[in-house]
Amino acid sequence: MRLDEYYNWFPELNAVKNENLARAACACWDESVKISEWDSLEDVPFHPNPRKGKLLSHLQLTTRIAVDMANAIISTYKTEVDMDVVILAAVLHDLSKPSEFSPRPEGYGKSRIAYLYQHGVLGAHIAIEHGMPSEIVSIIISHTRQSNFDVKSLEGKLICHADDIAAATYNDYIDRSEYEDNH
Repeated sequence: MRLDEYYNWFPELNAVKNENLARAACACWDESVKISEWDSLEDVPFHPNPRKGKLLSHLQLTTRIAVDMANAIISTYKTEVDMDVVILAAVLHDLSKPSEFSPRPEGYGKSRIAYLYQHGVLGAHIAIEHGMPSEIVSIIISHTRQSNFDVKSLEGKLICHADDIAAATYNDYIDRSEYEDNH
């Protein structure tokens, strides 16, 4: 496992109080990529449409948005938000994606797993295997509209909305070609 690479991709992991969970998040991504047909997280697409970019950029933006929203809630309402849960769930929410796409000679396409599993199920399984707390596993499962399971926490709501904003921005409002830098 290349911890420095993950911490460079996700500098928010440095703020996670539970260092074992931060490292476990990196191990989750290592396993997710290892069981997929991709060589690196940097290669994994975000969406079947190649114009919509890479997963890594989506994860980074979702994490930044979720952290910023959590900090706004903390400062406005002087309340507690579990930032470890926010950061780890944001980093891990799309843990299933590497197995949902397969490289093909003409690019890539949806894999058989994408048709067999609800988005989030495989990621939840990997997260459980690596000791992620139930709160994070629940968010991995429920962060998507494809799930029939409702979000159960403020931290989960933050991830859902951050993911939606990142996906909408990434997909619909910005020409990503000028911002992509080898991701």
